Amino acid sequence: MLALESHNQYPDCLLLELTAIRSEKEQFELYLTLNFNQQWENLLDGKVKFALRGGQLSLNVKNGVITTHKQDFGEFAALVTDLATDSNLVLTFAVPPGITTLQGSVSKAKLGTLQVQAQPYHLEAKFTVKRQDICLTEAEGLWHHDISPNKHAILDSKLALFLLATKLTPYISQAQLCSDTPNKPIENSEATEALSELKKIIEKITTAQTNNFLELAKIAQINPLTDLAGGNLMATNLSNINLSGANLFRVNLRGSELDDADLSGANLQGAKLSGADLSGAYLSEANLSFVDLHCASLALANLSGANLENANLLEANLSNVNLSGAKVANAKFGKNAGITKEMKENLQQRGAIFAE
Repeated sequence: MLALESHNQYPDCLLLELTAIRSEKEQFELYLTLNFNQQWENLLDGKVKFALRGGQLSLNVKNGVITTHKQDFGEFAALVTDLATDSNLVLTFAVPPGITTLQGSVSKAKLGTLQVQAQPYHLEAKFTVKRQDICLTEAEGLWHHDISPNKHAILDSKLALFLLATKLTPYISQAQLCSDTPNKPIENSEATEALSELKKIIEKITTAQTNNFLELAKIAQINPLTDLAGGNLMATNLSNINLSGANLFRVNLRGSELDDADLSGANLQGAKLSGADLSGAYLSEANLSFVDLHCASLALANLSGANLENANLLEANLSNVNLSGAKVANAKFGKNAGITKEMKENLQQRGAIFAE
């Protein structure tokens, strides 16, 4: 049994280990161990705690072929497997709806078989993350916590982007098995210039005279159409905002004010919108699958052509809402203000589920 050489930059957040058992002279059985948790990181005059919502484990082979097996990852049932080629295996992890971060362990789950074809062979595994995979769970000593929800949301996103650029790129964990010299682990050292810039931006945001979300985003050098995915925007005031086509995958917008907002074509898959005010919002063609809209107000909202599959709309206000052409398969309705008998029957015919 061979334990592959591993490099875990943040072992509390993610500990990756690969084990190889030689079954024949040029053949190895591969086993995966992962442990997910939260991690504290000292930053400026304070510290931040973060965890992962997901990520990708990529296995790349030189002079060999990987044959995959049926994987059993237990509690990580949301794992999606994509075999690109015989020498490139990609496993995508994502928390299931309703769960905030990846927590727990996978112990020696069988990945597949490596067949060596020529010398020298080299197997490299990397776990990589995107902005939407990073979840900040706590921050201490970086700013006063009596700031507005809008400023907090911008700072949350800025910190996540900083961690991604300076700490978690090009990978968070790596493991190698090879017959030649292993690749030298790449460490993304903390850039003094980037840290100095982060300190200036935190100061500018906390002392800004404006609470306008887009103005604050501009100060923080954040693109609201691409940089908010996975962010904590709880209780923010986004009334009349234009985020058409934005990537808002798995954002937390609980209790936020989004009345008359333009979210047409936006990706809100898996977002938390319980208790949010979306009155008069334009959500045409938006992806709202697996969204939690419990007790939200959608009065006068336009959801024509939106994808509401598997969404939770229990107790949502649907007065004068436009659901024409919306996909509602397995969407959960019940105790909805403004819903008519005809509307209920139509939604049921289209696959919606109504609670008793």
